[in-house]
This record gives sequence, C-alpha cells and structure tokens, in this order.
Amino acid sequence: MTYQTLIEIVSATHLSHFVTTSHHSRGGLMIVAPPGGLKTTAIEVLDHYSTAKVLSDINVQSLIRLRDDMLSGEVQTIAFTDLEKIYKRHSAVASNVQGIIMAMAEEGFRKASFQDQRMTMLSARCTVVGGMTVNCYEQHITDWADTGFARRFLWIHYRMNQTVAKLEDAIKKWERYQIDHDFAVRLPADRAIPAVQIPGAIHQKFDQALKHQRSRLTPRIVLQRIYSVLVWKFSKTPKRVGEVLEDFLPAISGDGAVLEI
Repeated sequence: MTYQTLIEIVSATHLSHFVTTSHHSRGGLMIVAPPGGLKTTAIEVLDHYSTAKVLSDINVQSLIRLRDDMLSGEVQTIAFTDLEKIYKRHSAVASNVQGIIMAMAEEGFRKASFQDQRMTMLSARCTVVGGMTVNCYEQHITDWADTGFARRFLWIHYRMNQTVAKLEDAIKKWERYQIDHDFAVRLPADRAIPAVQIPGAIHQKFDQALKHQRSRLTPRIVLQRIYSVLVWKFSKTPKRVGEVLEDFLPAISGDGAVLEI
C-alpha cells in the first residue's frame, strides 16, 4: 500500500459523512502500525478540513463540550493520533471515554453518566479515526471485542518496508522527505455525495476483505461510503478508484499490507 493510498482513505473516511444513506452509523477507521509508521502524519491530513478535529488526548469533559459542535455540524470527525493515551489514566475514566467514543460512532451520544438522565438531549454522532501501535492493539483487542468497540470501526494493519531507511537518508541530507505532494483537498459543492450502486464484483472483494474484520456490518457501511467518496472524487479519472481500492484492500485483510513511500 502506498502512502498516497493511505491518506486518500483517511480523507475519504472523513468525507464519508457527506454520503447520504438510510444508515445513521458513522463508524470510523482505526490504523494499526509499528512505531514510526507514519500514522500521525497520515491522520494529520485531516487538518486540511475545518470540520475535523485532530486530538492528541481527550477526557469526558472535553467530549461533552464537543457535543454541541457535533450537533451543529462544526465537527464531523474526531481523530486521535495516539489512541493509547486514553488508556493511560484510571481504568474507570478510560472506560467512560471509550464508551462515549463508541456511542458517537454508532447510536449517538446523548449525555454522560454523571449528567441528569431526565434531560431531553439530541444524540450527537461523528466519524472517529484513530492511530495505535501493534502493541496497543494486542493489549486491548480482547476487551474491545467484548465491549463492542471493535465492531464499530474498519481496522487497517500495515508494516513498513524500507520506509525508515528512506526517511533517514533524507535527514542525513538535512532534507524533508516529501510524501504527500499529490494529495488534493476537495469538498462537494452541494454538501452531499451520492451513495453509488456498488458492482457485484466489488462487493465480492469487500466480502473477502471484511471477513477478517471484527464485524461485517458497520465496517461495511464505512467501506461502502469510502468507495462512494472515491467514485465522486475521481469522477474524471475513474481508473484511479480501482487503483486505490486494489492497493488498500490488503490492509483490511488477514495479513495486512506493506507501506511504501
């Protein structure tokens, strides 16, 4: 998988909220890779979008304050460059934060456990993007599977291939390695992206990849929305849709992908 494909998928995950369907679940994307795997760099692509919030850490009070912005549409995606930081605090606090994130991605977040449960409140939803190391994933995946956290997201796994060596060579020359110069930010003019009818052959590819995910429901919704975004973005170069898809699908399959830059 190329780095260009990775940032296109991260971007499409955010833009997926523009895809109008009868399914209200937002879901999201979780990126699992070794330390130094460019997870943070890829996620920070979302800084290009005014309705995406890239966070280094969060607590319950911060999530509650973000709720109004989600309801107004000011925040459509929250992204964590290092999801593991949530679990560095007391387990009860971490569990509460995790529960709110789960609700935001699926059924909607109404109120925290310590708020007056008699209040009538609208449910707030947003897309969630997170990055984590392989060690963090292995430590928490059993609990995430038991609590339902895992089934709300599309999980991608990749390892590195000569990436560190290329970055190190650039540093030796006091240069910055340019890896995202071809990425273009696009927003739909009418604030909507049509949900495309997906060909049977593409559905078959999705079936093969999704059998390695923790669920085939919300992750399929996320994947189909991503596909719709790609079809919209590359409407003038439809061949590019197939190229990105073929490059990306191994990352959500059983063996994961190899990242190339």
